[in-house]
Amino acid sequence: MGKLGIILHKKSGYLFIAPALLLLCTIVLLPILFSIGMAFFRFDLLRISQGNPFYGIRHFITVLADALFWNAFGNTLVWTASTVILQLLIGVLLALLLNKPLKGKVFYFIALLIPWATPSAVASLLWRWLLHADYGFVNALLLNLRMIRTPVPWLSTPGWAMFWVIMARSWKEYAFCMVMISAALRTIPPSLYEAAEMDGANTTAQFFYITLPWLRPTIAIVTSLLAIGSFNCFNMIWMMTKGGPVRQTEILSTFIYHTGFEKFQLGLASAQSIIMVLFLAFIIVFYMKRMDNGDMK
Repeated sequence: MGKLGIILHKKSGYLFIAPALLLLCTIVLLPILFSIGMAFFRFDLLRISQGNPFYGIRHFITVLADALFWNAFGNTLVWTASTVILQLLIGVLLALLLNKPLKGKVFYFIALLIPWATPSAVASLLWRWLLHADYGFVNALLLNLRMIRTPVPWLSTPGWAMFWVIMARSWKEYAFCMVMISAALRTIPPSLYEAAEMDGANTTAQFFYITLPWLRPTIAIVTSLLAIGSFNCFNMIWMMTKGGPVRQTEILSTFIYHTGFEKFQLGLASAQSIIMVLFLAFIIVFYMKRMDNGDMK
């Protein structure tokens, strides 16, 4: 085989992946570039007959000066931090329990995967039914326990609505963390625990000095993925509260949807989306760098 044949042989892989790359660029890259372009033009569908003049950075200035945007941003931080922490705690705890020798472990594992396998729309409707003021299970239980005197409309009560959507999201997604941590636990050499036991280390010491350091890279990746998922989450909050009551559960994704598809201001919504992505990228890069530097134990 000549040099030309060797070069063609090495480059043939690119030929095979070319269709997939072309499709990816068509359905992902082009819409992203179009959205970025729209952010610099008015693109108001209610005034489409007046044209779409060039706006420059005016949309970005409008977004950064909008108090409602910052309210949604604050809600997004609370929502993301709360759901990620809860999912990590539940997922790690269940993974550790499933790592023990248990009878029927496969059955428990499959049962715990059910929320994750449930479509988000179904999960949202389920939680709306559980929290319904008139015939919801939560009110019925609390009334029977005499913890409340009258039914509470949880999803329309300020202060409670965010709490319950966080609970719903954490219940829906904890299994992802459980699966990832369970897989990481299986890679820990048993000899490390045997050596620790010979040195007199108890279960707590083994967890903090063997298990947790070994899981640290996996936890970093899982935390990043959970943060991205929660930061971008739209369907559960929209189906449960639509950002209410009085914008108490409105996060950036629902705020942008409201701007783009209810007010039809696509240029402004594009600018909001770009700022949202930049915020998310900054948070993830900052977190990963701290993990790499060993600042987060």
